[in-house]
Amino acid sequence: MKPAMLLKAIISVLLFSSVTAAQAQTARPFKGAWYADGLYVDIDFYGKSISDPNSMDGDPCAGIIRIKPDDTSMAYTIENLKMSGNRATATAYFAEKDSRLSFEYMADGSLKMTSSDGFSYVDDELKKLPQNSYVLHRASPFNGEWKLAKGDGTLRINLYYKSMYEENAEGGSEMCYGTIYVAYGNGMKVDNSLIRARKIEGNKAVIEYVGGRDGNTYRAVLVYNPSTRQITVKSPVSVGASGGIKESFVVDGMVFTRR
Repeated sequence: MKPAMLLKAIISVLLFSSVTAAQAQTARPFKGAWYADGLYVDIDFYGKSISDPNSMDGDPCAGIIRIKPDDTSMAYTIENLKMSGNRATATAYFAEKDSRLSFEYMADGSLKMTSSDGFSYVDDELKKLPQNSYVLHRASPFNGEWKLAKGDGTLRINLYYKSMYEENAEGGSEMCYGTIYVAYGNGMKVDNSLIRARKIEGNKAVIEYVGGRDGNTYRAVLVYNPSTRQITVKSPVSVGASGGIKESFVVDGMVFTRR
């Protein structure tokens, strides 16, 4: 085969693979997690595999909606589901009444969600988000578990929703966005740092975390590489030393590989 013909054949195969992958991603669009300011949605409209926190036994459901998830623990169950292509309707009971919901999966992978009565929640008193309709973005890539490429360590995060309870440096339980666990000496020396704050910009996230060994506050940048699915820690620095010796096992250049 001539080089030009071979090149055309390779390009055709790559284009076909790309189209096939895109079709596979949109074949079941209503599955996954999305977020916007004040909203977090976790859905599986097909297998209905989402654990329902409003059920005594955590029965599976089509999905849940969390309003102001960093401030309240309330979750709202999605019910009465109907789907047609890239659109769906459902209901959810927000605070005092059932609201009609509509979902639209957008061409860019975002999710438009509209509520007939807005998004109400209870936080000491009945409150409501400012809009009835929101465009939510995929809760990706900073959501999941990665293993330290060289050494004993785990990065376990969901930077889109503060949902993890972990033991802090004082021995108490604290809700956080995730943990950076690093150990040496076969686990004899451990640093389990809790991520308390974050700012996400595409494939980069600035995080603030509390060291598990010294209780000091640190800031670092997490950089996600989509081609390798790895996360690299960049420029960790102390921003709130409480005095005493600073001892953190989180260092510049650490690479975590997706499990």
